[in-house]
Amino acid sequence: MAQPFTNAEAASHGAANGESRGPRIVVCGTFRRAHAQLIEDFDALRLAGAVVLSPLDVAFVGDVEGFVFAAHEAGEQPAAIQARHLQALKSADAVWLHCPEGYVGSSAALELGVAHALGVPVFCREAPADVTLRHFAEVVASPADALAALGDVGAHTPSRPLDVLQDYYHRVAEERGYSSESPQDTMLLLTEEVGELARAVRRRVGLARSGGFHNEDAAAELADVQLYLLHLANILDVRIGEAVAVKEQANARKFRSEQIAA
Repeated sequence: MAQPFTNAEAASHGAANGESRGPRIVVCGTFRRAHAQLIEDFDALRLAGAVVLSPLDVAFVGDVEGFVFAAHEAGEQPAAIQARHLQALKSADAVWLHCPEGYVGSSAALELGVAHALGVPVFCREAPADVTLRHFAEVVASPADALAALGDVGAHTPSRPLDVLQDYYHRVAEERGYSSESPQDTMLLLTEEVGELARAVRRRVGLARSGGFHNEDAAAELADVQLYLLHLANILDVRIGEAVAVKEQANARKFRSEQIAA
């Protein structure tokens, strides 16, 4: 089996060799059952060009109360390993769920729920036995079929968190009396915030400005711009998550075409 990458190495492995990056995959599920199949699928994903973000290795060397760990994880607390695994889901294009005979344990159920909340597609050989969890995964014959179903890199974008933030600000705008603002007014307010952000960036990088600076803070101004952008999307009845996903699909196709042409 190939040697494990660090997270940073895995994310840049293809680019470092002058190749386009493959889909980023997180492998979830039970790691104590059907281990030979797990190893086969793990290797198949990498041989097909995928970057497996987590786990970095499935040659496990021990366990703590049933929680298995690889050699490079020896000495770490299970909670820390699991937290890193969940963090990797935020960067994943897809999940490969290892659930032999439909078994999904408590940790895997948590991972499946997080993937669903993030909008990350889940693929597996066998459907989860649980009547609710089975609807969160797509059954395919092999990891190669999962990658084919996933399509071009960039086809998946984490739109659901954007939806949550947009819905949050819709509620806030109603509570604060902003929901009746016109697109023109909102656009002007957004433009003002972009100007304040520009001053904050100038201050941060040390560019001179006549009249000096006030209390512009880049983080605060970025937050203001983000919130006004969501507000404008709500005023225009545009779902920003869906718009970003569609735009990124077009960007990915354009980037792929330019790479092929080069």
